[in-house]
Amino acid sequence: MQAAFDRARQLVQETKGERRTRTNEGFQSTERSLPRLSSPFDIPWSQNISSYLGSHNPLAAPVDPKTESVWLFDNTAYRPIHPYPHAKQPWQAYVQAAFFKTGTGRDL
Repeated sequence: MQAAFDRARQLVQETKGERRTRTNEGFQSTERSLPRLSSPFDIPWSQNISSYLGSHNPLAAPVDPKTESVWLFDNTAYRPIHPYPHAKQPWQAYVQAAFFKTGTGRDL
């Protein structure tokens, strides 16, 4: 069911150029050969709810580098703009990250 929804969403969102490239380069056969990912609803409800607690999550555990890998995305460091130019602002960072069980093809 999820796969059909994803395919329908992809068809609506892709441009003519993207559709032509996907067809010419054989993306469908490549995508069929990839492991089937689980649904986001496969995550236990307790982990799903607690994931919104951020650093206050009581179920949080360190990543085990032997069985999991971490990917970092779109890391940005910046200084906020202050309405008064004389006051320098401290640097802040915005980080997006995800971790995956190594070799499973499933996201957590």
